Amino acid sequence: MIKQEDRIRLLDDALFRAIPESREWTRGGSPGPSDGSQYWIEVRSPLRPAAQRLSVLLRHDGDIQIEYHITAKRGSPFEVLIVLAEGREVAAIEEASLFVSDLLAERLVLASAKGLFRGGRRFLKPSSLTESRRRDFSWVTSWLGTFDWPSPA
Repeated sequence: MIKQEDRIRLLDDALFRAIPESREWTRGGSPGPSDGSQYWIEVRSPLRPAAQRLSVLLRHDGDIQIEYHITAKRGSPFEVLIVLAEGREVAAIEEASLFVSDLLAERLVLASAKGLFRGGRRFLKPSSLTESRRRDFSWVTSWLGTFDWPSPA
């Protein structure tokens, strides 16, 4: 079983490989339950620093929770959980770093789908957002605002 300190090092290294500027991001920690501590990394949007940020939380249980915070959107933060199964920790940490990289490079966008049963947040490739498909969403946002819909006034 990998110790929390080793997970932290692996996460920092994986993020650095995927996003070199990640070394400059804000980091912190807090004591968790008796079985470990929590570690977090935060980056704010360069265009909307007060309204949009991304947090990567290495939880006390070893899983990674990625939170996309958007101040003006109900339901924020929008979360993704990546489970670090024993023996697959390195692969899962790599997956988390690539997910963060894809969000920041706008290879993924966050969209809110309409509908009672099929509604909710989705992380999608921008290429899947055809004009006819946009009507299925209440809103779409991307890290740099390139794919925001409807466009902010």
